[in-house]
Amino acid sequence: GGIGAALSLVWRAPEGVLAMLLAAFSGFFVYIGALDLLPESQRAGTRIWSGLATLLGAGLLYAVSLAAL
Repeated sequence: GGIGAALSLVWRAPEGVLAMLLAAFSGFFVYIGALDLLPESQRAGTRIWSGLATLLGAGLLYAVSLAAL
């Protein structure tokens, strides 16, 4: 932890690279968090609801990203 903090004082990532790094690391954290939820969503009674919720979430994410442009 201390090495990364010290390195940030010496080297600064360009703005475009920083955005890509933040997006990649946030994606990794979301993936790790979702790993705990996926086995629960594959139970027999919840498959339809988890599929519908996934599609609804993807549609909402798409709509929000279009509105942000």
